[in-house]
Amino acid sequence: MLPFRMLGLFFLTLLSYGAHSTCPSEVFLHPPVIIEEYGREVFINCSRQNVEMSLWVGGEVLKNLSGRALIQHRIALTEWNLTAECRIQLNDSHECIKAFDITVYNNPKVILSIKPEHTEGEETHYELKCDVIDAAPAQNLKVTWYKNDQIFANNASSETTRAPVNESFTLRFSISKGENNTRFRCEAKLDFGAVNQLNPVVSQEHNVSALYAPELTKNHSNEIRVYQGENIILTCEVKGNPPPVFYWTTNGTIIFEDTNKLEIIQQNHSAIYTCTATNELGNVTVEINVSVTEKPEDADPAATPTAEAAAQDCSLILTPSEAVVRFGEPVEINCAAVTDVLGMGWEVSVAGKGFQQHVKNLTWKVEKLEEWKVQPICYVSLGEDKQCEAKPNITLYKIPDIVSVSAVDHGPMIEGREYQLRCDIKNVAPAQLQVKWYKGNETLFTEDKKLPIATPFNVSSHFNITPKRSDNGSVIRCEAELQLGPKGPALHPAASTPYIANVQYKPLFKACPDKYKGTEGKFTLQEFPCEIDANPPTSINWYHNGKSVSSYEPLKRTDSGNYMAEIVNIIGKSSTPVSITIEYGPSFSCKGEYEVNENGAFRNLCEPEGVPPPSITWFKHENMISLQHWTKEDSGEYSLKATNPHGTVEHKFNLTVLYAPEFTDGNTTVEFIQGGNMTLNCSAVGNPNPAIHWDYQPCRNLKNSTVGRYKIITVTGATSNNAGVYKCVATNKVGTVTRSFTLVEKDKTSGTPNYLWLIILLMITIIIICLIVLHRSYKKKQGRYSFVRNQDPTAIPLTTKSGAVHA
Repeated sequence: MLPFRMLGLFFLTLLSYGAHSTCPSEVFLHPPVIIEEYGREVFINCSRQNVEMSLWVGGEVLKNLSGRALIQHRIALTEWNLTAECRIQLNDSHECIKAFDITVYNNPKVILSIKPEHTEGEETHYELKCDVIDAAPAQNLKVTWYKNDQIFANNASSETTRAPVNESFTLRFSISKGENNTRFRCEAKLDFGAVNQLNPVVSQEHNVSALYAPELTKNHSNEIRVYQGENIILTCEVKGNPPPVFYWTTNGTIIFEDTNKLEIIQQNHSAIYTCTATNELGNVTVEINVSVTEKPEDADPAATPTAEAAAQDCSLILTPSEAVVRFGEPVEINCAAVTDVLGMGWEVSVAGKGFQQHVKNLTWKVEKLEEWKVQPICYVSLGEDKQCEAKPNITLYKIPDIVSVSAVDHGPMIEGREYQLRCDIKNVAPAQLQVKWYKGNETLFTEDKKLPIATPFNVSSHFNITPKRSDNGSVIRCEAELQLGPKGPALHPAASTPYIANVQYKPLFKACPDKYKGTEGKFTLQEFPCEIDANPPTSINWYHNGKSVSSYEPLKRTDSGNYMAEIVNIIGKSSTPVSITIEYGPSFSCKGEYEVNENGAFRNLCEPEGVPPPSITWFKHENMISLQHWTKEDSGEYSLKATNPHGTVEHKFNLTVLYAPEFTDGNTTVEFIQGGNMTLNCSAVGNPNPAIHWDYQPCRNLKNSTVGRYKIITVTGATSNNAGVYKCVATNKVGTVTRSFTLVEKDKTSGTPNYLWLIILLMITIIIICLIVLHRSYKKKQGRYSFVRNQDPTAIPLTTKSGAVHA
């Protein structure tokens, strides 16, 4: 039998050693593996017949059933480290445990940013940064990099926490000039294997090119020949990355910028124009020599009067001599000759008037002027092939089609860094205008643009800004006002659409109480009233005694204490301490019986729990009372009512007022005679009932007995030894009192006391009276009478048995 006993002991030891390994195979969990998003709910159950089972979630038992085949429960996934297990009682002393495999996840946000580091030769080295925000659990996070839709690299998180984390992954690479517009993106995925396939979160895509200094795209002709008065366009064919900024100069003066094309109206003299293209890596310069020559004689003399004819002396009056006209609107100019002329005409490409003889006054009129390069010439003939001419100064203007503000660097701004904004004015003419920058109603910057461009053109103005957090959400705009001179109309500036500044910065607590009170079972940390200044939005983490706590679970009274609130975004984090007090309604955990001492000061015997501390009201027989000291009459049934803002509760109890023992009589002296008997009685009242005992010198003829509440001393055959003081002592828990009996022996020669003789005489008198009454009553019944003779009052009558009376 020994081997079998050892085998049983082995199995018992195994059973107690590992509960997980001893669960029967017919115990089922459903679902055994849970991978679900934070905040959702799932149903779980465990089943096994004819055993006692309990379901535990988060370390607390939720259901405990006996003899049932199934336990089912719905749980909310509001904790990152949530646990659930099924416990099965195998016998009186052992249980097995099967745990659910629970993973609570949160799909993150992904932000991709790019930063050039340096350039070497024809290669540019970049750093890509992939910020993953609020990923949980971090241990399952994987990041994949894509280059032109091909996997380029992989990363995995080194964190092991289950709570959400923010992580940044960097990738360094180089791009050559031949790889322009290479597309990059990153994808973050929570990888749970084949159990649960989640879609990756994809960042925005960035196009990346190599950076290089400006360079010429083709050979440029260093000299251009034109006729006097012709229009020309000069082009600066240059490329670079970042795109270069262009400046056109002549004779050391900047005449135009922000474009690689320069349009010149009526080039009348030779000049050298220089185009400079610049970016942060370098610059390149192109010089173009424009050589102007006069038109030949046979090149349409009627259309273009010769320089000699223009120099002839003649007086022509143009009214007006200057005209500022909006594109598409009418214009009218009158030409009048002061001297005699053979005739005159208007040479112009729009609504021209041929030569008219014997006319000294001729008007050029256009209903809708839509010719940008119009240059009307009023000419007169003086005879002998002599002419003179006059040219009005016409400015044709057009307000911009659109004015807009944009950031040169795409994406949000970060506080403290410098950024450049650009104001684009589309299709404006002439390119002579004033650009003003505004933030709200505050003027930031004013720039004058005066470029020799007469046709509609695109003009840009740049403004550098180092934003502060207070600039987030501010409205930035630009306004373009045409500078048309004193002859032009007063035009309202063309305003841009508003640019809303998106400035990202480290989160800060703005208005956050350092102390707060919440109600038990109702208040969660999510409801904590705290104003936060942050962009982008933050995630909030709470810590209690250094440990991370859930912000979704209602707090209990035991959760009062000091907390730390932490706010985090991709720029940084801040924290603030908070003292939280959880308030709850009153409750009693008091006894049903209380004892107090008489004359004791009144105090609350039963203090209720509750926050804030409840107010207490006393009731006796449903009447509200107010006491100062306890008296004997205050014993009885009481009720207490405790009230605070969260509720009212009542507690009933019995109150007993205790008081020290009391004697009804005071000390006394008792006389005795030799040989006499006497009895001493002693009793007292008190609460609780006092214990009574005699304190005396013992004698053989003394007997101590108890009858009811009385303690009795009986003296038999008193002797002189019985004289003395006998003390009756009454004691209870409140106090002790003493009453004295002094026994004194009576003097032997004093005889019988007077009061004893009086008693004896009184008793004899009473006996005589009673005998007389009885005797007379008997005589009446027998019918016998006595007659007294007058002559002999001393005679004694004689009676007989027959009732005869004898004289």
